[in-house]
Amino acid sequence: MRPVILDGFDYGYANSISRIGKREYHYHNEYELYFMIKGKSEYFIKDKAYSVSDGYIVLIAKDELHYNSYATDKIERFVLNFSEKLIPTPFLEPVRRLFENAIYIPRHPYYLKRLMSEIINEYKKNDEFSADMI
Repeated sequence: MRPVILDGFDYGYANSISRIGKREYHYHNEYELYFMIKGKSEYFIKDKAYSVSDGYIVLIAKDELHYNSYATDKIERFVLNFSEKLIPTPFLEPVRRLFENAIYIPRHPYYLKRLMSEIINEYKKNDEFSADMI
């Protein structure tokens, strides 16, 4: 079990289907940002299906019922879950609107991969500045 260094924040990283396990419909009390680095899957959010592949970001609002079905055996993905309380008040409404759009395809996904790696490394470092850095 990982230590909790920032209440309302968690992450996941996987580079193999076998490390993820069976997925079923579920929801979180937090926002979820799912970044597919390599691989393909079908994402089901509420009553819509989305095809996700290399470089896609899936944005799932809090309390949104969702399910992911992998279409390839080899994947690499990051998942960040974060509470609304971590979002500064002036950004709360823009974040809510952003998460109404389930799919985002960044122009330069390698920057996002590097940023997510840095967030996870900071979490693992767990020093006195880690929560602020994340």
